[in-house]
Amino acid sequence: MCRMSSNPENSYIRNIDNRNLPPRKAVSEELARKAEGVIIGCLNEQLKGKNIEVRPATPTEDSGHKDEGGKQIDAVLNIAGKAGMCIQITTARDPDVQRKKLMQLKENPFVRLEEMKREETPIPKVVVSINPEEVTSFLGDSSFSKHPQIWAKIKSDITNSLLYVLNITKNEKEKAKAQELLILLADSGTTEH
Repeated sequence: MCRMSSNPENSYIRNIDNRNLPPRKAVSEELARKAEGVIIGCLNEQLKGKNIEVRPATPTEDSGHKDEGGKQIDAVLNIAGKAGMCIQITTARDPDVQRKKLMQLKENPFVRLEEMKREETPIPKVVVSINPEEVTSFLGDSSFSKHPQIWAKIKSDITNSLLYVLNITKNEKEKAKAQELLILLADSGTTEH
């Protein structure tokens, strides 16, 4: 008797069959926008008192059209009034979409925004993924202290992205920017305000 799991051909077929499963339901544009607001609000809450403000990306920054100046970002973290980090936010649960976001990070790990002077060092770009159910739960009771997992996930995703971009750049000024942000995050503590 042949075992299905030990046969490489059957395993290959099973993988193909699994790809034909119905896709996970896409997150609505409205919920995706709310997720961006939740992440921006959480960052502003957790980093208050550090001369930091996180703002939504401009329509041009948010655009995926590079020829129009698009950076594929959803938020910008400003330190002392100057752009310090770009954030791409995703609620996608589809592994292919998540891989695409990570490839975008790999292709463009540092970004120079329109507001920056040409001689300024580009700033790190990070990817933050948030579960749509977490957003829905938060919207039902919008106190970050009751949802510490949101801050933990944001902090983890930003830290991992910064470590990634730190390791792929050869530019010492870009490395310094990423290290500065890692130190800032390490000093940010927990959601217990």
